[in-house]
Amino acid sequence: MHVSGPVQTNTAESLALAIRDGIGVGILPVYSALDALRDGTLVRVLPDHVLQKMNVYALHPSRKFTDAKVRTWVELLRAQVPEMIARDVEALNAIAREPNAA
Repeated sequence: MHVSGPVQTNTAESLALAIRDGIGVGILPVYSALDALRDGTLVRVLPDHVLQKMNVYALHPSRKFTDAKVRTWVELLRAQVPEMIARDVEALNAIAREPNAA
């Protein structure tokens, strides 16, 4: 699906503000839309539509001589990101189950 419009930004929070201020509809990551969905300042449209899933890769020069800071960061990402995504999806599903949900 090709999407275009008058506003381009590289931060989800800026796009969320523009959408809340009436610019139109937009594609937001769940984490940046949850609070506004909860308080009703954003409404989810096309709830059955799912964007293509993406992988996250950590690229660094050598696996053999990886700096401890880099290794720690990669391990943190590996451990925390799936939990964060699952928590956000559950929160989104809970909002959808609320009686006042659109």
